[in-house]
Amino acid sequence: RSTIDPKTRRTLLGGSITDGLPILHQSHAVGSLVFGTDGTLIASMGDSASYGGVDTGGQVDGGWIDQALADGIITPDQDLGAFRAQYIDTLCGKLLRLDPETGFGVPSNPWFEPKSPRSARSRVWSLGLRNPFRISLIPGTGNTDPAAGDPGSIAYGDVGAGSYEEIGVIDAPALNNGWPLYQGHDIDAGFWATDRVHPNALGHDVGQPRKETAANKEHVVGVNLDELLLGMFAPALRGHVGDGTFEDLEQRVLHP
Repeated sequence: RSTIDPKTRRTLLGGSITDGLPILHQSHAVGSLVFGTDGTLIASMGDSASYGGVDTGGQVDGGWIDQALADGIITPDQDLGAFRAQYIDTLCGKLLRLDPETGFGVPSNPWFEPKSPRSARSRVWSLGLRNPFRISLIPGTGNTDPAAGDPGSIAYGDVGAGSYEEIGVIDAPALNNGWPLYQGHDIDAGFWATDRVHPNALGHDVGQPRKETAANKEHVVGVNLDELLLGMFAPALRGHVGDGTFEDLEQRVLHP
């Protein structure tokens, strides 16, 4: 027989209304927990967006965005719909890596901020996930030292939109799994057709992007691609893109 002393409870994530995993729709929410080979705690979290269509932000049927904004559960910059998966300043659509003693991000995480160890970006290990409700550590992978930044290879099952279901492996930090612009190696035409650009991508007036059709791989014209990627695909990708098209991004980053 085992007993639990409530006084020993330790809240690692969600100690306040602004510190938890935002549940903003009826699905695409919390997923699974596993311990890495190094003892760090790995958690999966969906994009918290609508499963009923192309959600790029704002109040949608079956969702609670207006309430979440009013209550401070999310901030206006996080009102991105499925594009939360591409924004490292929210926990949504991510694989998280935490210190199991404190709930802080681990210093060897790719975007760790020493002065803000509980920030979203400090806790993010990988991005670009839709609804990774199941994860598992692949045996025999990883390093036992948390400072090495190698908790092991994480296999995930990500619920797809429409006809897709995705199984993948995250075996390095800062991997971008592509959602909502990609499902597997194929573009998602519905999200490519939107004009969603995160405000952080526009540090100065570089104009609005004008797009070709999805069939043409969405070459972007009239906008500094490096600035666009800064917000849309996360800061770690700066300096790793090619000469100005999403074709380069596809080949060099998402399809290494």
